[in-house]
Amino acid sequence: MRTQTKLIKAVSSNTSLQLESDFIITGQGRINSNVSFATITGTVATNPLVTGTVTINPALTGNVNVNPYLTGTVNVLTSNVVVGNGTIFTTELVANDIITINNQTKRVTSITNNQHLYVNSVFSHQGTDNTAVLSSSTVSGNGTFFVGNLTIGDLITVNNEVRSVVLVDSNTSVEVNSAFTYHAETAPIYNQSNVVIGAGTNFDPQINVGDIITINNEIRRVTVRANDTYLETNTKFTYAANTLPLYKGNTTILGSGTTFTTQLAANDVIKVNNEIREVIAIADNTHLTVNTPFTYR
Repeated sequence: MRTQTKLIKAVSSNTSLQLESDFIITGQGRINSNVSFATITGTVATNPLVTGTVTINPALTGNVNVNPYLTGTVNVLTSNVVVGNGTIFTTELVANDIITINNQTKRVTSITNNQHLYVNSVFSHQGTDNTAVLSSSTVSGNGTFFVGNLTIGDLITVNNEVRSVVLVDSNTSVEVNSAFTYHAETAPIYNQSNVVIGAGTNFDPQINVGDIITINNEIRRVTVRANDTYLETNTKFTYAANTLPLYKGNTTILGSGTTFTTQLAANDVIKVNNEIREVIAIADNTHLTVNTPFTYR
């Protein structure tokens, strides 16, 4: 530890002092009211890249449709009436269904016949021969095998919208907890998972149970390492991605052009990429160890 002398300006309490100026030590800052970090020589790298690439939340077999178009087209004026052309409102809709026409979302209040219905509020923009989209909580599959691949409570992603499965009707139909916002046809469907599948990876010995890893900016803790290409983490990943790099949270800092042995000492506090850590040991001018792994690379 280096020693610096400062004049006490005031005693605030039994546990707090005000000093004449900040502590300034190369490579060192203290977490208190007087903090200053000075840049040390060279550059550093944290959280090394693990060999190979990985896939998380892979797409399920087949594709899906959500929020289908209604049959025919519709005309709307600045009123709450929808007039259909070649429509079958009495077959495809019921009261309280949510429909979107010309980027305006409304709730169906009553259906007069196949060509006329009323909605809960006036349309602000009129249009003719518009398509109408039914907001639905049903996912319709094409070439899918939902039975066995999905269970109640699974989180699925379609068209970047995440929903929870509440019912698996068949291999080609599931119900989710809330309607989708947008229309999508032949879209891929992803099931959120805590499994990491590697390609060209060497998880054994590069990754251990308990290690912190980062994939697609999502941070997880490894709970299972089955082999060189299979890991499980403590929580599911949010987004689907493939051929991505995997970074391992690490307490080792690798320097380039650094002089750790002269500029730093054990117990110094350093800041890398806005993360503050305490130096535990310095192996040489380009290698040191900190108290906890870094979050980001």
